[in-house]
Amino acid sequence: MKRQWLNKVAVALLIVSPWCQAAAPSKEVQRAQASRHFFGDQRGDYILPNQPLYEQFGEALSGPPDPEKTLADGSTLVAGCRYKSCTEKGAMVFDANGAVEAAGLIHRRCGAPPPRKGSPRCQPQTTFTLFTSTRSTSAEAIEAVRAWAHDKMASAVPEIVTVPTPHASR
Repeated sequence: MKRQWLNKVAVALLIVSPWCQAAAPSKEVQRAQASRHFFGDQRGDYILPNQPLYEQFGEALSGPPDPEKTLADGSTLVAGCRYKSCTEKGAMVFDANGAVEAAGLIHRRCGAPPPRKGSPRCQPQTTFTLFTSTRSTSAEAIEAVRAWAHDKMASAVPEIVTVPTPHASR
């Protein structure tokens, strides 16, 4: 229910923003747009079954945030955990221009509903998925996301997913 409400608010902000030229979009709206640009139409079974990755990161960052961390190259690590499910976590590194450089999810690979009632929908093993781009991704951004994941859940099984370079310009 809360997610539907937040999605409606985000859509309303995007619709209303052209009429509010004097006010710049909030940092959260800019970051949501950057996330959508970075992931494009990519979907997966990480936190939500077969949902767009930008929505899954919205979920992963919907709860208590970690303090933002400025990296040596001027980029910013933004991290937090899922509302009412802090075992699921997300982190994104935004460059000085606001574009996503790298991202990470700590999750239990939650897929479609199980075929048998009572079977788990999510895997028992926690996984850390590092998302990079086919365009040049900063080594510092990748290391920052890896260090964040190790600090939050060192026992998570790591994997790397490379998302295609976005075709639309920012």
